[in-house]
Amino acid sequence: MLHFLPCFQAWLSATLLRCAGRLHAARVVLRVALLDVGLCIGLCMVGIAQAQEIKLDKVGHMRDITAQAQWWFDSTGRATIDDVMRPAGPARFVRQDGETMYQLQPATSLWVRLEMQVPQGTADEWTLLVPLPLIDTVSLYHQDSKNHWEVQRAGDRVAVADWFTRGRYPTFRLEMGPGKTTAYLKVEGTTPVTLPLEIGRSVYAQEVIQGGYLGIGMVMGVMLLLVVVCLTYGYVYRDYLYAFYAMYALILLFAICSYTGIAAQYFWDQSPVWADAAQGCLALVTAGFALIFINALTGVRRYSPRWSWALQFLGVMGPILAVVYWLVPRHIGVSILAVFMTTTCFAGLWVNGRGWARGDTVAMWVFLAFLPLAATVLLAIGRALGWAGVSWLVQYGIVVAMLVEVPMLMVALNLRSRERHSSQMREEAMAKHDALTGLLAAPYFQDRLQLSISRMARHKEDAAVMLIELVNYPHIAKALGATIAEQSLVRSVIKLRRVLRDVDTASRIDSHRFGVLLEGVDSRDMVTKVAARLIALGLMPLKGLAIDVTLQFHVSAVVLREHTSDNAPALMRLLKEGLEDMSPRTRRPIRFLGSVATQAMDLVAERGQPVVQDSSF
Repeated sequence: MLHFLPCFQAWLSATLLRCAGRLHAARVVLRVALLDVGLCIGLCMVGIAQAQEIKLDKVGHMRDITAQAQWWFDSTGRATIDDVMRPAGPARFVRQDGETMYQLQPATSLWVRLEMQVPQGTADEWTLLVPLPLIDTVSLYHQDSKNHWEVQRAGDRVAVADWFTRGRYPTFRLEMGPGKTTAYLKVEGTTPVTLPLEIGRSVYAQEVIQGGYLGIGMVMGVMLLLVVVCLTYGYVYRDYLYAFYAMYALILLFAICSYTGIAAQYFWDQSPVWADAAQGCLALVTAGFALIFINALTGVRRYSPRWSWALQFLGVMGPILAVVYWLVPRHIGVSILAVFMTTTCFAGLWVNGRGWARGDTVAMWVFLAFLPLAATVLLAIGRALGWAGVSWLVQYGIVVAMLVEVPMLMVALNLRSRERHSSQMREEAMAKHDALTGLLAAPYFQDRLQLSISRMARHKEDAAVMLIELVNYPHIAKALGATIAEQSLVRSVIKLRRVLRDVDTASRIDSHRFGVLLEGVDSRDMVTKVAARLIALGLMPLKGLAIDVTLQFHVSAVVLREHTSDNAPALMRLLKEGLEDMSPRTRRPIRFLGSVATQAMDLVAERGQPVVQDSSF
């Protein structure tokens, strides 16, 4: 057609020059030039339109045909396929780029015209994908071999069980022979939408679909493993935060399955009403639960009771707004969802940012975990409101953000659990140990002594018991004051630890008495060596003290092998009586429990008589 342009230009220029004369020659030539430019642009547009016909290759790899499709926005929503096929119907369709946003409403619809050219020698099985799970209804009109219109419907408002091809998003099968084929898509919805379109042979379409399932399946597997691990930890450590996090992860998993179309395909494929509302309802519940979990994990109440109350209020509002989302029209529900999700994102980031600024490591990890998730959620809200187009980041960004969030929240939970267990251990240690000396409390020492007596009776496991008294403690407290007396007790414990082994148990029995359980000791000689060394250390002055204070110890001991008592309180009472029978100036500060005859000999030795058997009373 372009070769007729020079002839037409020459004829038009000669005619205008004869009519206008020489005075207006320049103006006429300029007008002719502008007319030529307009004709060239028109012819080029025709050529481009012809070139934009969807020509499928023989290989049939998946390709994006969004920019090559023809679009018509039906503002009445009443047009049918017969109206579209009328002579004036195709003229309504225009080409748009792939980023055009269509403001769908309940009374409108969007029509897409696909003119496809199938080459010779190509298989007739093709697949058209609309990779957008969040779409109400998509209908494909395609003529069969007998020129009858076949209709395939998919979308949230059509039960997945009734789809011609089940999947996460609308998938249509086309049987096209060589030559030109025209198909139409009718899209209905209540929110702004950018419609992506991909076509290719069925074998390549399955590869794309299975790749999406692989990525989502990996995320689901990690989340389910996390749920099991958290439930196990919660049971073992009796920590409700692990169970709380497991519940949050499970709800989040269902929300992601609903957003990606997995839930509609496998869980509620018979309920199109719930499939249409599940994305918003589960998103609201998940956001509310997330705020409650943040409040419990980071302990916001410790430094900001008002923000803690605000997080709890927003958390409770999540399920309530989910019910509202179910009942109200969808465009109103989307607005509610956008406001609430934006509020929860900023509230969670603000609270954890403040905690991070205060030096809370747990708040830092929670902030870093929720930051990518909040960003992708806001992108999804922007897509639902028509502010952002459909892209890989919008569709799968939430899934990727979950892969970042899951380990970070687990780290934060482990840190908080470790702090909690450390506090519990310190609390238990304070209850079981003496605050001044750090030794085991008297009741727990008596329990261990009872266990040793039982082991001795059953398994012949040897042990010995010493009851040690700081004899000059009352004199130190009276003469030098309570502070020096307490320092003397601490010095006594230091010296006691120097003579004991790691397996031995020491306890503070009274104000200035200590109990020691020596494991594996079967003779008095071993006990005497330990006691003698302790007495010697007590008599050695400590360098640097302004007041030279010596520590005088008396020891009452028993080897369990030599004693028949099976009652720990009775044994401790006998040891105390042995200490009380000693004189403060005794020359024999080490005594052992023995028979009555032995006690008599000890009494004689105490009076200065010859001793046949010592170290007894």
